[in-house]
Amino acid sequence: MPDIETLWASQEDRLFELHANLCKVFTDPKRLQIMGLLGERERSVNELALELGARASTVSQHLALMRLHGVVRARREGTTIFYALTYPEILDACRIIHGILIKRLGEAGDLAEHPTAQSMLA
Repeated sequence: MPDIETLWASQEDRLFELHANLCKVFTDPKRLQIMGLLGERERSVNELALELGARASTVSQHLALMRLHGVVRARREGTTIFYALTYPEILDACRIIHGILIKRLGEAGDLAEHPTAQSMLA
């Protein structure tokens, strides 16, 4: 039988693995935009597609992956499915990263004063 330290190390390894897998969900800019929009309020696939200028089928694929990883949850109302963030506090992590990137770009002189610099996650 493994000792408590071995069990703890195993759980910690598993936690890092889960963390890495969750972060993979956020490697696509459209999924980050979807998160920002869902941080404001729940939306349907069609609403998201319209706001993102993307096809509904593409948005659906992103949402399916996000749902698989527990990032979003779905609610049906008639024939429409609405999506919302499962854990809205995930936006806090995104805001921190976004802020760091804005600082880095500003320090490099690559960030023009533009409203999109603060974007929906700011």
